[in-house]
Amino acid sequence: MDRLSELQYQIDDLAFFMYTSLGWLQEHAPPVALGPGQPAPKKKSEQTPEQYELYMRDFATKIVSLTKDIAGYIDSLPGIEATENEQLGILEELEKENLELNEEINQKSKEVKKLLDQVKTVLDTIALD
Repeated sequence: MDRLSELQYQIDDLAFFMYTSLGWLQEHAPPVALGPGQPAPKKKSEQTPEQYELYMRDFATKIVSLTKDIAGYIDSLPGIEATENEQLGILEELEKENLELNEEINQKSKEVKKLLDQVKTVLDTIALD
């Protein structure tokens, strides 16, 4: 798997964890009064405030950890410290190499077609005898 795909998987994991965490927090949040003099709604969750606080800390710790991992991964990507002009130079070199290899592939393809025609000719000759 290439490095950008690995980075995308890490970002997907972070997004999934954040989404799941927000859903859990929304579902289990302690009720609050909607305004002054208004009573708080009935409690939906059986979580104690201490448990809720612990889960919030765990979620925050996990999100920070994943974010640090992603930042470290980004910093380790090749060429990340190169300037924009240096990166453009690298891309131009890669494009040139790609064109050369493409030309080589086309040349080899022509050679293979020529050999295939020769094999067909030999097989036709053998079949006629």
